[in-house]
Amino acid sequence: MAKHAFLSASSAHRWLECPPSAKACEGVGDRASPYAKQGTDCHELCAYLVEKALGRDAEDPTENLDYYDQEMQDCAEGYCSYVMGQVEGAKKLCPDLQVMVEQRLDFSRWVEEGFGTGDCVIVADDVKEYALQQALSGTEYPGFKIVEGRSNRKFTDEAAVAEAVEAAGLDPYEKKLLGITAMTSLLGKKRFEKLLGGLTYKPPGKPALVPDSDKRPAMNTAAEDFKDN
Repeated sequence: MAKHAFLSASSAHRWLECPPSAKACEGVGDRASPYAKQGTDCHELCAYLVEKALGRDAEDPTENLDYYDQEMQDCAEGYCSYVMGQVEGAKKLCPDLQVMVEQRLDFSRWVEEGFGTGDCVIVADDVKEYALQQALSGTEYPGFKIVEGRSNRKFTDEAAVAEAVEAAGLDPYEKKLLGITAMTSLLGKKRFEKLLGGLTYKPPGKPALVPDSDKRPAMNTAAEDFKDN
């Protein structure tokens, strides 16, 4: 069974609110309930069935599953059928697409074989979002890095902006305060900077997973914040 992620999605509600808790809980033993253990067994069975359906060598885990029964088998087979249906749909959109599931996603190879091109865009969006979330949690994809996405400037105080523009004899409103682009058109770039330059800021862009060739500097991820110096 794969090692549990240090910054796992299931505990994100805790470590996002209290980052040090991830390190503090690292050595604490798993006190999973019987229900959670049953779910883990079912997860392993599902992974096995999907791997087998994809034509890969996989070891049947049923003999080592404490909670295995016919109901679990039926549920896992239903899950496998659903996943393979998604795989077949993806292949119709992009016949050469190599589809992997869960933590076995071969993102780099998928990119090389047509990521984000033509009819693959629909599938690419889902895979891209999954890969981004995995990367933010610490998964490394060779040839890719996380960078800060592009963003636009925003007013720090809309009331102060409106007051400044009105004092200059102009109407800063449409039905709401003009955005920075429209306000720049109204005032002109030089006047905008003189009146409102100190009332704007540029928030961090949304994280994006891009090839190493991208000129933007790599961001620090949550996983890096927890690494020992």
